[in-house]
Amino acid sequence: MDRWIAAVTQHCSCIHLILAAITIWLIAIWIAYPDRMGQNNNRYILITGCDSGFGNLLAKRLDLIGCHVFAACLTQQGVTQLAQSTSSRVKTFMMDVTQQQDIENAYSMIKATLPEDRGIWAVVNNAGILRTGLIDWMPMEEYKKVADVNLWGMVAVTKRFIPMVIREQGRFVNVVSLSGVLPYEYMGAYTISKFAAEGFTGVLRREMAPFNVQVSSIKPGVFRSSLVSPQPLLQNVQKMYENLPPETLENYDEEFISAVPTTSTTLHDFGSSKLYLVINAIEDAILSKRPKADYYIGLDAFVLSTLTHLPSLLTDFICKLLIRPVLPSGRKRNNTHSAADSK
Repeated sequence: MDRWIAAVTQHCSCIHLILAAITIWLIAIWIAYPDRMGQNNNRYILITGCDSGFGNLLAKRLDLIGCHVFAACLTQQGVTQLAQSTSSRVKTFMMDVTQQQDIENAYSMIKATLPEDRGIWAVVNNAGILRTGLIDWMPMEEYKKVADVNLWGMVAVTKRFIPMVIREQGRFVNVVSLSGVLPYEYMGAYTISKFAAEGFTGVLRREMAPFNVQVSSIKPGVFRSSLVSPQPLLQNVQKMYENLPPETLENYDEEFISAVPTTSTTLHDFGSSKLYLVINAIEDAILSKRPKADYYIGLDAFVLSTLTHLPSLLTDFICKLLIRPVLPSGRKRNNTHSAADSK
C-alpha cells in the first residue's frame, strides 16, 4: 500500500512539473513573440464615422498608442471637437460616405499626406445609422437612406482604398452588428443593411486573402452608444406613424402605439455601457498578428449568436420571449374572427 501511495505521489509530482514547464514555455513564447504588430508610429489608419460613438473613441485610443489616424466625420462640429481632444497624429476631416466626391477628396488628401511609397494599414468602416420601425411603417426613402450609409457607403470606401491597403498588406475592419446575423423585430431596414454588409465582408475577406490582406467583421451586441439614443429613434417612429395611410393605420391600436416608446427605451437600457469592449476588439483586429475573422462583443452577442444555429421555429419562439411584443389590433381581430369561425 505504501509503495502504491509513493508511486502515485511521484506520478503526480511529475505531472505538476510537466504542467509548470509547459506554462513557463508558453509565457516565454508570449514574451518573445508578442501578438501585437508593434511600430504603431509607422501605421496609418482610416476610420469613418468619428463624430461620436465607437469611431470617436477608437480614434482617441489609437492616438494614445501612437498610431497615425485619418478620422472622417460627417459634421464640422465632429471635426472640430475631435481635433481639440487629440494630438497632431489625428487628421480630422469631413466625409459623407454616401457621396463619392467626398470619398475621392479624402483619397487625394490621404495620398498627399502619406509618406512616399506608403499606403493605409487599416480601413475601419464604422459609419452607420439606425432607424427603427415596422416594415409596413417605414417609407422606402428610409430603407434606402439606411442602406446608403451602412452598406453602399462601406462598399464605396472599401473599393477606393483597396490599392492603398494592398500596398501595406494591411486590414479592413468592418463594423457590422449582431443584426447582421440575427434579425430583430422593429429594425427591418437596419437588419437588411447589416445582413448585406456581413455578406460583403465575407466576400471581401476571401478576395483579399491572396494579397495577404486580413478582413474582420465586428459584431457588437447592444451598447449604449449614440446610435441607440431613445429620443431620436422615438421622434423618427412618431413621424412614421403620423404619415401612415389609413389601411395600414387601422391595424395598429393605441395600446400598440403606446408600447413603441417602451421598446426603444428598452433597447437603450438593455445595452452595455462598456463601450471599451468594442474598442478593444477593433484595436485587436487592427494590430494583432492573427486577427479574427469575426468578433462577437458583449454577453448578449455571444449568447444570441448561438440562436442562428437553431431551427427558425425555436429561434422565433425564444426571441418572442425576450421581446414580448404587443399584438397589433389587426392581429387581435384575426384571432377573434378565427375563434368565431370555429364555433
